[in-house]
Amino acid sequence: LTVDKIEARVSGGADTRNVLAEWSSNVTITNNAFYSDNTDVISRDAGTEVIGILRAPKGFITIANNTIIGGVQYGIRLFPLYGNDYPTVKISGNTIKHAAKVGNGFAIGAYVPGIEIYNNTITPTSGRGIHAGSQTYIHDNYIETVEETLESVAGGFALQLESDCSTCERNNLIENNTIISRSRVNSGPAIAVRMTAPGKGQVFKNNTIKAISHDPGSKHAYAIDFF
Repeated sequence: LTVDKIEARVSGGADTRNVLAEWSSNVTITNNAFYSDNTDVISRDAGTEVIGILRAPKGFITIANNTIIGGVQYGIRLFPLYGNDYPTVKISGNTIKHAAKVGNGFAIGAYVPGIEIYNNTITPTSGRGIHAGSQTYIHDNYIETVEETLESVAGGFALQLESDCSTCERNNLIENNTIISRSRVNSGPAIAVRMTAPGKGQVFKNNTIKAISHDPGSKHAYAIDFF
């Protein structure tokens, strides 16, 4: 599957998407401009995205040099098959400015071992940054987030690394990124980096990490939060 050099705009009903590929291997999505004027999502738990690649078998996925403006929850979301045959995934050079209306609104949600995410610019009007798991190489990204949704009290994570195993080898390398989270009156706390069950093998090098509260009330700010 190849999607290259197109401009696509969607609007209207709940859960609209610009690109949705299911059971697709060897996917290339490059040099496109995607606009989403959608403002409605049925459920934050179901997830909806501007670019969605779901249940991808072994192969490769390349998402590069796209512009994403708008989107009610995710910018890019990958949901591969579970098992040993993960696709090889590279997400690079994308400009993502989504406008999440519900929580879990990540610019990139890609819980895929072995993924490389680099040279992306993520500046949502409302939303989170990157959500990943283990065996991840995240480098040279600019991420600046604020999550303006009242229903999400967890916070506007700029980077979330998640696992359910606190003793496992995580083998994540996070380097040369600018990672900024801001909180405002109608947002959760500012959390630049959250690591759930941190485990072993988490390497951070040469990153600029900031958590900034603009709320004159009680909102907190955390540069790195081990949860």
